[in-house]
Amino acid sequence: MKVSIVIVNYNHGRFLQQAISSALEQTYSNTEVIVIDDGSTDESSEVIKSYGNRIISILKENAGQSSCYFRGLAVTRGDLVLYLDADDFLYPHCLQEVVDNWRQGSVKAHFYLDVVDETGVRMDAVVPSGRLGSGTEPLKMMRRFGAYCSPPASGNIYSRAFLTQILTVENEHEFRRFDSIQFGADSVPILAAPYFGTITAIRQVLGCYRRHSNASGAVASTFQAQTALHRLEKEHQRDLLRDRAWRLATGETATPKLLEPSRLKRRLCYLRLAGNGLESADKRLSLAAQGILSTICWDGYSSTQKIAVSGWFLGIALLPLKIAEMLIQPALGISIRSAGLRKFLRPRTV
Repeated sequence: MKVSIVIVNYNHGRFLQQAISSALEQTYSNTEVIVIDDGSTDESSEVIKSYGNRIISILKENAGQSSCYFRGLAVTRGDLVLYLDADDFLYPHCLQEVVDNWRQGSVKAHFYLDVVDETGVRMDAVVPSGRLGSGTEPLKMMRRFGAYCSPPASGNIYSRAFLTQILTVENEHEFRRFDSIQFGADSVPILAAPYFGTITAIRQVLGCYRRHSNASGAVASTFQAQTALHRLEKEHQRDLLRDRAWRLATGETATPKLLEPSRLKRRLCYLRLAGNGLESADKRLSLAAQGILSTICWDGYSSTQKIAVSGWFLGIALLPLKIAEMLIQPALGISIRSAGLRKFLRPRTV
């Protein structure tokens, strides 16, 4: 079984060498490494050229993440395809574990990623923080929530046959349009996959997800309400576009009965900070009640996580704003969770 690693890069030259080297140093040998550079203006092109014919390199004009996914798929020859963000990297045994655990009928396998800082030092946390579902469990979650517990892009690997069904010429124009506000094209195959086959869960840490100043999961140094509100507004717009994108890819029209906990967290944070909601119907107690119900039903959470998250929803809804802000900050990545809390929330399967 041949595996293609497609590294997607835009101005991550300082991290790119580690990403490429981690792909080339896999213990599983039947691989190819493709680097798509989306019009970088930093030192990326020099890094890419230094690898010569050990990689397949494509340097193109900037057109957004989705264009890299389409372009990468067009040149791959592998049976399986992993899109690796250029600021992340894989552990050497990653692909071997994936191939060993791949099951017939699977369209996606996912695994945990260590969270590391800008220098690559582990931060004693993994993503996702919940239990990875397998088989048809993610499909049940999609039908209930329109989401399921999954790692970010670099923690997923897909069957090429599945990708060719969603990354079509017909869909490309629409996805490119969504890219104008950076909606997160990596979410489309993640959310669409359960509708096309089963999911293989490898409950091991097989790579690293980097948090740094330019990353979506970065930790900000100070709390500024207006900045936080702007981030929450943009994320809400991305949520709406992601919904449109995965529905376009799957043809699904049914409306999920619940919203995922993280989405309700963002809406409740916005309501407390702004005094008005992202949606006209948003009210403190209503969002808290929805959040608690969603948390209880979210199968990615352990019992301890359900208690902690349910308590968070109650606290944000009922506590005075100054105290609530102390709970809002780690939820939005404004401050780092304590070591004790990280250990408490860490998935028991890792």
